[in-house]
Amino acid sequence: MTENLHENWLQFAFDDLRSAEILLAAGIFTMTCFHAQQCAEKALKAVLAARRQPIPRSHNLIRLRQKAEEALGFGIDMDAEALRFLNDIYLDSRYPQEIGLLPEGMPGLAEAQKALTEAGKIYSELKALIDRKIDS
Repeated sequence: MTENLHENWLQFAFDDLRSAEILLAAGIFTMTCFHAQQCAEKALKAVLAARRQPIPRSHNLIRLRQKAEEALGFGIDMDAEALRFLNDIYLDSRYPQEIGLLPEGMPGLAEAQKALTEAGKIYSELKALIDRKIDS
């Protein structure tokens, strides 16, 4: 199981991406954003797992990208603004009194669509990277 741990991380990331798609279609924008961020986080952790690196207990996508780049020994071509956006919408807690998503408040359709789009790009890029550089 640990030999292919990165595959488990990728599957969990894909499940979060799919969940975000379903939630967006249902008009549940806060949880769309949550699962979009989780998709990106788990895809980055898949890179670390593929390189047999420790998986930090962190939700910070910027930090995780840095760790992944260190593990790979080269930079990952990824939109830093997208990572910042997904970091900003991450829910530290799913309770209403703790929500500090965006400066404007709760996410709407536009933010949820953007979160889903960016998470999809990140997932696809990292999965392709793992398939190319690590599995081959």
